[in-house]
Amino acid sequence: MIKIRKAGLKDIRALVEMWEEFEKEHDEMVLKRGLSLKELLKKKPNARAVYIKYLKKAISKKGIVLIAEADKKAIGYLEGSIKKNDLFARRLGSIWDLFVRKGFRKQGISSMLKDRAIFLFRKKGVKFSEMYVHVSNTNAHQIYRKWGFYDESIRMMKKL
Repeated sequence: MIKIRKAGLKDIRALVEMWEEFEKEHDEMVLKRGLSLKELLKKKPNARAVYIKYLKKAISKKGIVLIAEADKKAIGYLEGSIKKNDLFARRLGSIWDLFVRKGFRKQGISSMLKDRAIFLFRKKGVKFSEMYVHVSNTNAHQIYRKWGFYDESIRMMKKL
C-alpha cells in the first residue's frame, strides 16, 4: 500500500538520496540534448549540504515536502511552496520537484503526490498551481498536460 505524507526532519536522508537519483537522471536526460549544457549542470562541491539546509527550512517553515512510501520505504517525493507575487493579486502553488523511483513508476504515485500538494494549496486558499519541467523531459510534460497543466512561459538560455 502506498502512503503519502508530509516529510519530517527524520526523512532528510531518504529525501537527499532520492534527490541525488533525480538529479542524476535529469542531468543524463539533459546532456543527451547537447554537451554545451554540461557546464550549466555542474554542481558546487557543497551542493548536498546546501540541499540539506534547504530541505530543513522547507520542512520546518512554509515549504511543502511530501514523501511517498511503500512498506515504510521512501519511493518518491514532491517539493513545493506557495509563492507570493508583488505585482499580481495571486499566490501560486509551485511544484518544484516531483520524483518517483524506478520500479515504482506508472502506478499513479506521482498523481497521488500531486493531488496531495494541490489539496494543501487549496487548503491555504491558493487558486493557481504551476509545475516546473525541463524541456527534455517529454514524458513528464505529457503527464502534466494530462493533469490539466498548460504551457505558460518558456525560459530561454544562451551560453556566453
